[in-house]
Amino acid sequence: MPRQKTKFWQSPAFKELKRIWEERLRESGFIDAEKNGDLMQNSSNAYRTKNEVVIEGKRRYYELLGQCCHDETFTDEVDAYVMFQRSQGVPIKDIRAALKSRGERSGHETIRKIIRHYEALWKIKTKKKR
Repeated sequence: MPRQKTKFWQSPAFKELKRIWEERLRESGFIDAEKNGDLMQNSSNAYRTKNEVVIEGKRRYYELLGQCCHDETFTDEVDAYVMFQRSQGVPIKDIRAALKSRGERSGHETIRKIIRHYEALWKIKTKKKR
């Protein structure tokens, strides 16, 4: 059986170079977004900002969506699915993939239109004035 070639990042020379580079970065005051190769903050986190007003706004938005979904009597199964998923914070691309796999209408703009319709109906968001 042939011996597997060591990956470049596993070589002693690379590990030493990495150690030197990380030391230089620390000395320069660089703040790394990773710790031991893992991101310190998950990029899918909806609360990436430290602005309390923004965080509270997002929390309240999803809370209102959930309450309105619970109270709404949906006549369309796709609308109900889209809005329940959105109220849980599921991204549109994931909602679209799930609808597509079920053979339902799943256009990106269709999903956005459904969300905007219910936001306006429930008075959760208003249109921006131009």
